[in-house]
Amino acid sequence: MKPYPDYRDSGVPWLGTIPAHWEVKRIRRLARIGNGSTPSRGRMDFWEHGDIPWLNSSSVHQGRITKAKQFVTTVAFRECHLPMVPAGSVLVAITGQGKTRGTAAVLATDSTINQHMAFITPQKDRLFGEYLHWHLSGAYAELRAISDGAGGTKGALTCQDVKEFPIALPPFDEQRKIASYLDAHGRLVQQFIRNRRRLIGVLNERRQAVIDRLVTRGKDPGAVLRPSGIDWLGEVPAHWDVLKLKRVARIDPSRSESVHLRDSDGPAVFLPMERISTDGQIDASDRRPVSSLWQGFTYFRRNDVILAKITPCFQNGKSACLSQLPTPIGFGTTELIVLRAGSRVVPEFLRRVTCLSAFRRFGVESMTGAAGQQRVSLEFVANFSAPMPPIEEQHELVRAMSAHFANADRAIADAERGIALVREYRTRLIADVVTGKIDVRGLTSPEAVVEAEATAAEIEGTDGELGADVDEAELVEEGADAGD
Repeated sequence: MKPYPDYRDSGVPWLGTIPAHWEVKRIRRLARIGNGSTPSRGRMDFWEHGDIPWLNSSSVHQGRITKAKQFVTTVAFRECHLPMVPAGSVLVAITGQGKTRGTAAVLATDSTINQHMAFITPQKDRLFGEYLHWHLSGAYAELRAISDGAGGTKGALTCQDVKEFPIALPPFDEQRKIASYLDAHGRLVQQFIRNRRRLIGVLNERRQAVIDRLVTRGKDPGAVLRPSGIDWLGEVPAHWDVLKLKRVARIDPSRSESVHLRDSDGPAVFLPMERISTDGQIDASDRRPVSSLWQGFTYFRRNDVILAKITPCFQNGKSACLSQLPTPIGFGTTELIVLRAGSRVVPEFLRRVTCLSAFRRFGVESMTGAAGQQRVSLEFVANFSAPMPPIEEQHELVRAMSAHFANADRAIADAERGIALVREYRTRLIADVVTGKIDVRGLTSPEAVVEAEATAAEIEGTDGELGADVDEAELVEEGADAGD
């Protein structure tokens, strides 16, 4: 891929230089812009048996919106003065949590929308909707910056912000070619990501099978077994105990044991949920004065086991054994349960118990709370009955699991790094193409696909960047060996 032959200054700092034959236009000069509303939920005649697609801001994550989850009636459409947004328009989330705000999507079916999105309906033969979608995707950082500067604590875009937003505008036929190229490239990137996610899924399934087998039956296939008295557990080695967790660990131990540190300015690790992984690792780089964390957070100390209690983090297996905690005590999100191993259980074995399929399955069944905010109770954790081998055997089982998982962990880390890097590359590519830094006019289909395939293959095969110096089948086989 190469640049255009001639460039000029766009006059817009984030656009920089653009091809000499391109224009810079504000969106209001090229499209109709507006937003919608949410009909009253108290009016059943607004919602019951509705057949008009109604979209909220979460819809933008589809990229290309082909269907709606909610529908309104013609009564709601008429009385609430909802807009009918035609297919081919672009929707932008103007409010929303996480990455939603500032995200754009193209609409594939006529729909109406709520007040948290702006619609942009392009003028025919002036602005191609698919091109605008890619342009706004490439300008995500700029849209977020505008919304963050809008005041308030959550930030927001307005329809006026969207109207005044400048874009680089190639000739209409060139817009179509750019959109076609990015569509083709996007399909290949998604295939790459799907393949990597399948690999991660296979390796995680094998990891789970190893945990379930070793924690409930041990290493010796010839061990004498006895009934455990627990339906899901079945038989266990005859010399093992079966004990409730409250008999082998303290649940949420009190911080009063460290009260002498309450006013200390000494450092303590702080763990928000995003710094706890699903493979037992933590990011302990955030350290704050103990005095600033003493109230309002979950307390733990070195060698404790922490476990996410809220959905979906519990189901995803966010937990860790804090044997390598760099500070004597630490604090974290209030959505954690802390277990402190007693003399009858090894901390890392205790964590593996909380990784059992049965623990997660029964934990989910016991959850209480509103949808999206459901939590596992301390009572469930305390009363969960688990197999307990002798201490020395627990150490052996922990070592065996670590050995089993070493190759699979490397393969999973490589696959996840590959996904992150290809997404980063994709983001850069979109920005470069829609601002004219790269000329893709000659890469029409099927040439666009060939070029995109070559690029994807180059990325995927970069040893040391993606860690993909063995192919996917080999990684799966390696993971299978690790799990046997």
